[in-house]
Amino acid sequence: DGWWTDAGTFDSLLAAGNMVRQTGANKVV
Repeated sequence: DGWWTDAGTFDSLLAAGNMVRQTGANKVV
């Protein structure tokens, strides 16, 4: 859930990737 489910398009996928790097991938489950 959260912002991760929003990674459906290429742009949002990049944004999610950037957020993962910034948050330390805490939300990736």
